[in-house]
Amino acid sequence: YNPVIKDPATPTPAPGNNSVFTDLGSVSWAEQSIMALYNMGIVNGMGDGLFEPSAPVTREQFAKMIVGVMGYQVDQNATTEFSDANGDWYTPYIAAAVEHGIITGRDDGTFGVGQNITREDIAVIIFRTQGSPAAEMHEFPDSDQISDYAEGAVSYLYSTGIARGDDNGYFNPKNSATRAEASKMLFGLYGIINSK
Repeated sequence: YNPVIKDPATPTPAPGNNSVFTDLGSVSWAEQSIMALYNMGIVNGMGDGLFEPSAPVTREQFAKMIVGVMGYQVDQNATTEFSDANGDWYTPYIAAAVEHGIITGRDDGTFGVGQNITREDIAVIIFRTQGSPAAEMHEFPDSDQISDYAEGAVSYLYSTGIARGDDNGYFNPKNSATRAEASKMLFGLYGIINSK
């Protein structure tokens, strides 16, 4: 994973060059989002022309992605209060996300570096970027699996069209988010931010 260190004040999608990655055929529903975020420098490929859309996203990778979409200032010398999140490429991004109140750590004082981020945790983080607005509760077939802390966030993502669920309508809240899913949700957020 090789992050692009930059501070996009207000990134804008460049004209799409869809020939960059050779493995997006299975995720045509996310291709536009992936390419827009790639052209903004928010997501990168994994080398050899691959995006690896089905690979999971770690918590620190998502911190970098959301900070890029939101255009938050990044202090390369920042530190965090998390025992596992200092002295690496991701530290400034986690620090920026914490500073803006959109990401918290684990109960044990760690951030959870290296752990895959769940779909419901992405929902909560995106929800917080918008000030946690009220949303009409949406019932998914698997709503009983959504953690209490994420219910409003998941409904917000549904109501705004950021995330609709799988082909059968399931949200799959505990599933690790894939790179394609995270890209689709983040580009949905980008659209909302830039429509205001």
